[in-house]
Amino acid sequence: MLVDHQPDLLDDNNRKAAIEFIIRRTCWSLSPSSCHHVVPLLERLISNENCKLITHLSISSTVEPTTTTSSNIHRTQVAIIGTEPAGSVLGALLSQSGIDSIVLERHSRSYVESNIRAGLLEQATVDVLDDIGVGERLFQNDFIQRNIHVQFDGERITFPLSELTHGRVATTYGQQFVLQDLIDQRIKSGRRLWFDIESVEIERHDAADDSSGPLIRFTRCGNSNEECILCDFIAGCDGVLSPCCRRSVPPNILHTIERVYPFAWLSLLVEAPPSTKELIYSANIIYGFALQSIRPPRSTRFHLQVSLNDTLADWPDERIWNELKRRLKPNNLSWTLNEGPILERALFPIRASVTTPMQYKRLFFAGDAVHILPPTGAKGLNTAVKDVQSNAANWMNGHRTKHNINIAQGCREPALDSFIVNSSDPCFIQTSYNNSEQVMSEFGQFSGGGFAGDENCRQGFSDPRQGFETCAFNSLSAALDPFLARSTRYITCPNSIQLVNKLKTKGQFQNTFLMLVFISDVYHYRCCAHNFECGWPYYSEELWLATWNNGLCASMHAASQVTALVGPNNGIQVTIVEENEYPFDDTIHFHFQIIETNTI
Repeated sequence: MLVDHQPDLLDDNNRKAAIEFIIRRTCWSLSPSSCHHVVPLLERLISNENCKLITHLSISSTVEPTTTTSSNIHRTQVAIIGTEPAGSVLGALLSQSGIDSIVLERHSRSYVESNIRAGLLEQATVDVLDDIGVGERLFQNDFIQRNIHVQFDGERITFPLSELTHGRVATTYGQQFVLQDLIDQRIKSGRRLWFDIESVEIERHDAADDSSGPLIRFTRCGNSNEECILCDFIAGCDGVLSPCCRRSVPPNILHTIERVYPFAWLSLLVEAPPSTKELIYSANIIYGFALQSIRPPRSTRFHLQVSLNDTLADWPDERIWNELKRRLKPNNLSWTLNEGPILERALFPIRASVTTPMQYKRLFFAGDAVHILPPTGAKGLNTAVKDVQSNAANWMNGHRTKHNINIAQGCREPALDSFIVNSSDPCFIQTSYNNSEQVMSEFGQFSGGGFAGDENCRQGFSDPRQGFETCAFNSLSAALDPFLARSTRYITCPNSIQLVNKLKTKGQFQNTFLMLVFISDVYHYRCCAHNFECGWPYYSEELWLATWNNGLCASMHAASQVTALVGPNNGIQVTIVEENEYPFDDTIHFHFQIIETNTI
């Protein structure tokens, strides 16, 4: 049929893929949950203009520079300038979606991996790191923060962070370790990451003509030979100074809002165990602010509020320890400050700034290149990860990926309007449809249909793919749980049961932490810990819903039949048959059969 309809789309590889597709779809058609047969499905897929078996990348027609040799020209889809940490996370996210990238870093690898900076990871950041496969060492060496101490003039208040956030925690794990894990993973996987890069220049990123994509020129340390990267998009993750990316935008386009605070911070790294197991934020109206953070296993980070006019010479060790004791000691509590050698000390003014826009033509920004935040709570690190996680869809918008399982259906379920309102980013929706085309062209409708759009409205949800994919797995018959009363749990992968307190790091689990185990104080459930079982019952039960006025609501796109009492008093018995061919046709037919009953 493919040969008859569009033979120009089929080469040997595509013909093999088409045969495999037919075999898979034939198996699915034998399932009671299937609403379509193979032949009409293929006819609709073939006649669909958006269903292509060949994907053309814009870099295939990119005009090559004439001033360099072909051996010095590199091609990729996304060029990432800078590793710390937005660039490294973005590279992993893109790779996970099948998008190629090259990362350029001006510093040496040893510098990047040893530069001690932020050390507190929010739950969302931990989830991202685990999702991209760099969570194993993190979970083996982390230090969980379930509480935070906030202190005013010696009066200490403990906030149960985990309890107030439904089990979410803060994790102490140094940024240098995060980068070590990301760099190690990228190099071992053979993805391109180059250190000691100099003289980076960006060209054609603002070209109105899409026929020639952006061009990056650069040299390597100790080598004067110029090299070039041809790409589709550029990610500017080159830090606070942004020596390359931000200055590639016309000055009249950039707008920076900055606030400089009337004090500085003295930052200290001390070789001594923390005096408490939790973070301490302490404000004293006489002496000023102090913060204790944890750097496991035997180090502590302190921050002291000091005058803008102070220098490091103004703060000898004796004065430092006296001030820390004054500001951190709680009233009416027995408490001792653990002292030790001061390994590092730095003094810097506190400021915050945000630069807009985050996108200029084909150049995107993330991390410190567009926002500088005070070090409290490691917001710089966590916001950088959020930047690339939320905006990764911008780069995927023009590239097809096999990651999703029919996302477009999920977006068209009841969540669509709410998700667009909450997101305000059209790239999410466009990316979902682009990816859906690729998935549908290869796999067709998955068993059970698309029903997980409402998962996109979960609080804090920023990626329109994950919830839908989770529920798609749950719709498979092998993933259902027939023994809920016995507390048997299945994870989202079919045929995978896990009831033991043991790390799973290989195979279909791909999890580097404890999950779904019934043990006290175990909070390491995967981020998509919703809808673990009963995927098919959930779908079937949500097809038709009762309304407040004794009516019926057809809440899902699915061929189905329902019989219920409708209307006031005891109502009348109504049987409704819904017929549709969603997602290939939006037309829905309802057939009604009404049986009047005697009312009392």
